[in-house]
Amino acid sequence: MRQVTIQRPITVPALATAMEGKPYQILEQLIYRGVFPSPTDAIDDSSALDVAGAFGVELKILEDDAPSE
Repeated sequence: MRQVTIQRPITVPALATAMEGKPYQILEQLIYRGVFPSPTDAIDDSSALDVAGAFGVELKILEDDAPSE
């Protein structure tokens, strides 16, 4: 499983970029799970982890004030 690090707030474009995917793929997975964000809305950690798992990605979430690696 590939590991990806992302910093909060997690948005659809940020998650897609981190996972090297397309925003529509992220939105599709979120909608499948009953989450209907606009592209600029922040995604909760649980939903982001679920979506990443569906793509075979282990997601590490940094705190808002933590420096990125």
